[in-house]
Amino acid sequence: MNRRTAAPVLLVALALPMLPTLTAPASAADACSSRTVNPRKAIAPKTFAKCTVAAMKKSKTVVIRTTQSGGPTGKGPYRFGKTTDASVSSSDGSKQVALGKNFWMKPAGEGWSKGKKNGNADEQLAHFTGVLWRANASAASYKRALGSSTVKWKWTGVEKKINGVKAREYAGKPVFEGVKVSAYTVWLDTQYRPIRVASTVTGFGVTVKSKQDFTKWGKKVTIKAPKVK
Repeated sequence: MNRRTAAPVLLVALALPMLPTLTAPASAADACSSRTVNPRKAIAPKTFAKCTVAAMKKSKTVVIRTTQSGGPTGKGPYRFGKTTDASVSSSDGSKQVALGKNFWMKPAGEGWSKGKKNGNADEQLAHFTGVLWRANASAASYKRALGSSTVKWKWTGVEKKINGVKAREYAGKPVFEGVKVSAYTVWLDTQYRPIRVASTVTGFGVTVKSKQDFTKWGKKVTIKAPKVK
């Protein structure tokens, strides 16, 4: 199994929490709806995080496409519930599946391995990758990252269609341990759901520009456990 991808995978996850049209949050709190009434008003980090993640969970499902400078492209369906489930295929041929508390990974040209803390080398690597994935690509990680911004989230004044959906660009500065954030923007539609997350971060001596596009909010998705031979 190729272990050289471990650091880049973690870096991208940190850059994009991990951080994919929508319905309003479960409770339309004044703090959330006021963004539409007065979009130029800066938003407290925790409020911004709360509204965004509430909208994600309300719509439940989405397809996320992740691109990064100098790295593979990943795409697949996500489902936000008690756990964050996903099935992601990368342009380098590797695949990952998160379902409930379980995690599987398939390096390019190899078979599937199910994460097991005390399993063989491949199973332990899958377990470790799954731990990192859940820490950086779940709904909880998005909320934690957006809420950690050292400045209030502010509309940049830019509003345009992203992937066919009208969205506004908000800029903030989340904090990630060991990673320097140069730029971090979140495009939200009128129902507070993320349509795009873009970032430039430096970590492990490497600067990476990453982008996540969120499409097909609320559409039916299929996420199945792979067969391990």
